[in-house]
Amino acid sequence: MALKDIVAQRKRGLLDAIAGAERSFGDYGAVNPGTDDTALGRYQLMEPAIIDAGMKDRVGRWTGRQGIFGENDFLNDPVAQDQAMQDYFDMLEGQLTDKGAWDKIGQEIRGVKATFQITPQGLLAAAHRQGADAVRRYLDHLAQRGWASDVDTLGNTTEATTYRRIETRLRSFETVPYR
Repeated sequence: MALKDIVAQRKRGLLDAIAGAERSFGDYGAVNPGTDDTALGRYQLMEPAIIDAGMKDRVGRWTGRQGIFGENDFLNDPVAQDQAMQDYFDMLEGQLTDKGAWDKIGQEIRGVKATFQITPQGLLAAAHRQGADAVRRYLDHLAQRGWASDVDTLGNTTEATTYRRIETRLRSFETVPYR
């Protein structure tokens, strides 16, 4: 098997894991209306992610990229959704690198439920759900505490909820094949 095929298979593993975590596995036509934004497709991409992937412009108009000119086109095109997700991952990787989070790969975290290591796939999965800024804030929080999670001491706050979700994604996606 050629190296490019091995890399594609590993990336497919992360795409499948994201779809499974979003409970839309295999359902490219999934639509989940949220309170602030509607999540679309197999990866439950919200408008900011679709914009970051280049499928919409900054004012929310479909760009025609990959032949997608509207929501129905997007929901009915698995190849375009897979490409949008990969493009979004590439953008997130750049953001995580710029924010210093990518430098933390390999760092061990003594989490609330278990000890785990920061991995590229964990960072991408966490940023997909909570954003690169929130992931950076969470990692900064942990670095100040010797890489031991104290999320439960934050009480019932929005920050604690966000940090719990990030920690869950980092731990849950730690071993998902990616690169």
